[in-house]
Amino acid sequence: ARGLGHVFKIRLLCMENGEDKKEVRIDRVSRRDGLTMEQAKERVLEREGENIEKYKRVYGVNPYTDDSLYNLTINTFRHNKEETIAIALNALMKA
Repeated sequence: ARGLGHVFKIRLLCMENGEDKKEVRIDRVSRRDGLTMEQAKERVLEREGENIEKYKRVYGVNPYTDDSLYNLTINTFRHNKEETIAIALNALMKA
């Protein structure tokens, strides 16, 4: 969606004090998908690596660190699913 002004781009992060809370993300995937923590960790790390590689190859940027790619960034560390959706919908309504 890069360069498409009519597309509202949202990035979800899970950070505390500027530090990626990877263990929280892994726990969430484990619960959501019914995986062991090890399976979830493998899935999260694999997907993250593939995304970084693909974006660097295609666009020359890291999607996890380049703020300019997004209209909105939501830090999910302190928000549950419902709160995150509400923040996103509120921003969409104002866009």
